[in-house]
Formats: sequence, C-alpha cells, structure tokens
Amino acid sequence: MKRLWRLQVLQHGIFTLFLLLLVLTWTQANDDVLMLMAFKKFSVTSDPHAVLVNWTDTSSSPCSWHGVTCSLDGRVSTLDLSYAGLVGSLHLPNLIAMSALCRLYLQGNSFSAGDLFASSSCMLDTLDLSSNNFSNPLPGPGQSFFMLRVL
Repeated sequence: MKRLWRLQVLQHGIFTLFLLLLVLTWTQANDDVLMLMAFKKFSVTSDPHAVLVNWTDTSSSPCSWHGVTCSLDGRVSTLDLSYAGLVGSLHLPNLIAMSALCRLYLQGNSFSAGDLFASSSCMLDTLDLSSNNFSNPLPGPGQSFFMLRVL
C-alpha cells in the first residue's frame, strides 16, 4: 500500500513538472508573438507584398509565420525577411528581446535607422541589414552587438 502511494506521488510530480514546462514553453512562444507584433507595428510602415499578412496577435505561435523559423521548443531562432520590400524605421530592441533569436536577416528592404542598439543580453550571432536605407554607420560589434559573429 505504501509503495503504491509513493508511485502515485511520483506520477503526480512528473505530471506537474510536465505541465509547468508546457506552460513555460507556451509563455515564451507567446512572448515571441508579442515581440514580433511590436516589430511589425513600430518598424514596418509599408508591406507592399503582404509578407506579414499572416502575422496576427491572435496566434499562439509564430512558427508558421512567413520568415520565421523556430527551434524544437517552439522559440523563434531565425527571422528571415530578406528582400521582402518592407519599408519603415528599424527598431531592433523588439526583435532582440527574443532570447532564442540567433539569426536575423533583413537585407534588401527599405528600412531607415531607428533604434539599432542591442542590449548586453542579445543572443544574435548573425545580423544582415545590408541594402537598406541607413544614412549613418551601423554600430560596430564592440559598440552594441555583443555576440555577433557576422555583421
């Protein structure tokens, strides 16, 4: 009887841990949705090719959105909106707040420089902003982008 009780307690603990991990993963994926929607709202003034049309704040996960690649745990690891025809003033803090984002490709659009400074917790290792409408030089790796291997 005591052995059965221990087994039930163990099963309950494992189930609780599983639910906690599920909630944490969903919460982090939902944070990614919020950050991507903030990028869309504050950085993109025109999307002439409607590449962001399926980016909606009612989505529970951005993993099926155009340009988004997710890791196995459902977190955004790559954002590739290369040559999408997007126009706006680029604000990177919304994107780099996604803790799993490693690669960001925004080349070939018509972004001007907005807020391009990264925090010290930025996990990006690749950032391509070439062929945009920046009039000032970008911050170098020692100035803003701490983990970059490719700029």
